[in-house]
Amino acid sequence: MNSRHEPIEHDQTASATSERREEADRLLNGIAWASIVIGAAELVLPRRTRNTVSVGIGGVWMRLRGLRSIAGGIALLVADDKERWLNRRSIANALDCVTLAWHHHDGDADDRKRNGVAIGAIGLLTAVDMTAARKMELASRRADAGASSAQPVNRG
Repeated sequence: MNSRHEPIEHDQTASATSERREEADRLLNGIAWASIVIGAAELVLPRRTRNTVSVGIGGVWMRLRGLRSIAGGIALLVADDKERWLNRRSIANALDCVTLAWHHHDGDADDRKRNGVAIGAIGLLTAVDMTAARKMELASRRADAGASSAQPVNRG
């Protein structure tokens, strides 16, 4: 009779958790690079970016928003606590939506249309952020549950 202890349940849980974590990490990397690219546009081309979204803020403010986006993107790439940075990014996105909504009545119909599209795009980005945060949270919970519940299975 062979008495081996094999943590089979733990291996399966660990594999599934690892896959979910990798999926969340790929999504986070995409979010991070999108933040960096959008931030670079706001930083380097503030007037064009401002005109594209039809918002009446000055170039200095647009550049500061760009720096904020770049910093947030870099933080998502290198920070250990990515969920915290995702939450901060969601708050910043909400503030961006408020700013855009404030200026939604400015300009002609085309300006309002561009402004509305920008609000929708930021809303979509926020939904992606929240999805990524949820995936990370679930992967962390499963990893914690798998580590605490995995018991060696006696194969005899």
